[in-house]
Amino acid sequence: MVCKSTYINILLAIVTSQDIDPINISSQSNEYTIETFNSGLRIRIKPQHEYDNWYFKGALIKNDNQFLYRLGLSGNESEISPNKFTYIKPYTNGKFYVGNIRQSFGQGLIWSSPYGRMRSFLSVSSLIKDQFKLKSELSGQSKLENWYIGNAVELLNLQTLIIMDKNLQSISLKSGPISINYTEANEFKSTSMAWNKKWDIVNITGELAENNNQYAFINNLIFSQSTWPTWLLRIILIPQDWKTVDGKTGAGKSSNVNGVLLHGIHKTKHLKLSGWINYETTQQQIEGSLIDTKTDYMSQLSLGKSPQLLSRYRKIETISQSSSLAENGLISWDNFCAIDEWYKFQLKYIFKVESQFHFKNANQTGYLFNINYSQKINERWQLFWGGYVCNLWDEGKFYLYQQGLDGELLIQFISESQTKVYQITKYNINQILSFSNRVEFSSIPSRHKNIHFFFVLQLDIVF
Repeated sequence: MVCKSTYINILLAIVTSQDIDPINISSQSNEYTIETFNSGLRIRIKPQHEYDNWYFKGALIKNDNQFLYRLGLSGNESEISPNKFTYIKPYTNGKFYVGNIRQSFGQGLIWSSPYGRMRSFLSVSSLIKDQFKLKSELSGQSKLENWYIGNAVELLNLQTLIIMDKNLQSISLKSGPISINYTEANEFKSTSMAWNKKWDIVNITGELAENNNQYAFINNLIFSQSTWPTWLLRIILIPQDWKTVDGKTGAGKSSNVNGVLLHGIHKTKHLKLSGWINYETTQQQIEGSLIDTKTDYMSQLSLGKSPQLLSRYRKIETISQSSSLAENGLISWDNFCAIDEWYKFQLKYIFKVESQFHFKNANQTGYLFNINYSQKINERWQLFWGGYVCNLWDEGKFYLYQQGLDGELLIQFISESQTKVYQITKYNINQILSFSNRVEFSSIPSRHKNIHFFFVLQLDIVF
């Protein structure tokens, strides 16, 4: 058994006693979010096949001036991530930015986030945020690698955001519940209007955007009252070939989408009940016309902290069209249909037992059975044990969520058929720092070794 040092994740921070507002260094979906008071450094090793990717992120602050940076090294020259930096200078009524920055606006139709927005079982806030700000862009995923000059000003209840370089100019204005944006970048020209208005128990947020004579629309209607369930009705209409400033599709979607979501949550002192119904369609031109219809149903019931019951059903129906030339010289079209279905059942009472199944055209092609247990020894020590067996289909993937953990130990993405047992020890040093180690044994049929041993160390800094 060999300890895989390439799987060690280390977070280091230098914190001084000066009273300075915290700043955000990083906010990647698959990485840690670190906030530090005066200066900080993050070192992370990300294994990639036979080589390692190293990421260094840090911040320096002096008299409210902020300098944020990202440096990337790799054993594979083609995989080296871009080096980035952002300098922020506060002044009266505003902030001046230079370096790698991005704008967040409305629901993300023009200025999108590189991270998809996920639905939460017991919250709708992740889907309805109305964004209007400039911020550093230190993500290795983003294509916004040019240096920009930005300015954020608030004067007489009017907020103004400006971001520009030689190829891009964008200005945003916000007053009360309405904000507008105009962006021009080479051949990219867009205009957008966003809104966020609340009346007593009703809240409406949304965005309407135009780009090269195409229109996209998102609207969220929320009903919320303390003694009644919270309801979210979301309508999203994004046309085919819709692109944002950085070339990604808006609202965290990887393709165009038309759909409606109904999400309900009800909480009492001893009961939590939530569920959603989501329906979406997409259409793409990939070797013919492809139409995807996605249906998603979820329900969850919690009695106090336990027991908890959850069930979820997802279906993706793909219709592809191909053409052929008939003997009479006419073109005929043939439709082919493929149906993928996922079933998930989960029971949490002392132990957490979970099963997931995948069906392709009504034939079972993948499954996962998982059981885990967590024990809180005291305020500082927590122990986790678990194991799972899974069988995957071609290009399939399951994921497991481990509540109570942080960073990369929180979610496991499983992309190979395997059997695994693991043990995790978490030690809370204080409210900010926690240390975790993971020991696991796995058997993966696609690899030559019978048993694989992994040892992971992780230091988390959370504010």
